Amino acid sequence: MKFNLIRRLKPPQNAGQRLSMFDSFRRRGAAALEFAVCLPMILLVTFGIIETCDAIFLKQSLILAAQEGARVAVVPGATTTNVRFQVELILRARGVQEESITITPANFPSAPFGSLITVNVVARIDRNSNSYLGLMTGRRVNGSCTMMMEHN
Repeated sequence: MKFNLIRRLKPPQNAGQRLSMFDSFRRRGAAALEFAVCLPMILLVTFGIIETCDAIFLKQSLILAAQEGARVAVVPGATTTNVRFQVELILRARGVQEESITITPANFPSAPFGSLITVNVVARIDRNSNSYLGLMTGRRVNGSCTMMMEHN
């Protein structure tokens, strides 16, 4: 150990290589400073990507639930309760909370052949994601599906 320490304190043999022990400390300090400056930006981008992916997952979950609800609505004998149950079943399986379900027209069981039935599902992003940055606070996502009534 002493031999290495003494060797490091000796001046370099070549005049062109005037590196001292303090130069290596300066380099380490510069690397630490660069890391300290870049780390917040890296974390911001990482958590922004995670929040965006959560929002996309929520959007896809709402669209899937609306599609399943619309499929139930066009079946003969379907009721509003059947449609809402199917939509809520999909949303609960995907962990979506505090949603709003709208079926248009409201009296779709008595709608004539060829009528369009729309199931719309809305949920808040901040209630359904692991919000690290709070970028999506108060925003709502909408999933909708429209199908044509195929029976009387």
